[in-house]
Amino acid sequence: MHGLHRKETTHSLRRSETTHANRLWWTVLMLEKRLMIATGCPFTLDTFIDAPLPSDSPGFPNSAAMQINIQIAQIQTRIYSGTSTIPPPRSSAHLRSHLRK
Repeated sequence: MHGLHRKETTHSLRRSETTHANRLWWTVLMLEKRLMIATGCPFTLDTFIDAPLPSDSPGFPNSAAMQINIQIAQIQTRIYSGTSTIPPPRSSAHLRSHLRK
């Protein structure tokens, strides 16, 4: 994600660029979480995130709705991570016998 998940990445950007990059990162993360939950795939973007939550900034919409959506996505992730399990791999012989049925 080109470092958008790290707060150090945006130090050299203008304030408006930093705000845009931050909101883009959190939007991508929320979409990824919802997509992974819907498809049953593992999360891929959950490591080493230290980007601050979006905050109000002149020229941008209020950040309250985005913050709430991020919190919902985080709660959904905790629920999903606590309830989903990946079944152990089965032998190829077992899979072939299952396909023959």
